[in-house]
Amino acid sequence: MGAGMESGWKNQRGMSLVEGILAILILSIGITGFLGNFYEYTRNAVDSEFIVTASNLANEQLEIVLNDKNNVGYAQINNAKYPSPSNVTIGNITFAKSVNVYEVSGSDLTSSSPGSGLKRIDVTVSWGTGQTITYNAIVGQY
Repeated sequence: MGAGMESGWKNQRGMSLVEGILAILILSIGITGFLGNFYEYTRNAVDSEFIVTASNLANEQLEIVLNDKNNVGYAQINNAKYPSPSNVTIGNITFAKSVNVYEVSGSDLTSSSPGSGLKRIDVTVSWGTGQTITYNAIVGQY
């Protein structure tokens, strides 16, 4: 090889069109992956906020029922006292609270057994497209 050919390769600066396209392709794949994960992270953060809000609403309603048991008595805790659903709107999300009270068997605490002296209280809060959270408690007639 002659001296002129070697100096041509050594003095070449910049990158070729193919190298530039490959660099853009690699960057776009990386950015797409990052943005996809970013979307999931923000969606999960928002979902977590809704779960905490729904949990607080369910806990608050359960405390109201338990307080009623202490103040007005076991016999007054029934479905008629807590009409369902009652809606609460926080921001732009509507949460629907429902209360179900029924007497249960002492052996399994789930099957219906009128006159058993035990009531199960289920408080369910739903929001969005079918997300729900349920809190429950058992109270006795004492």
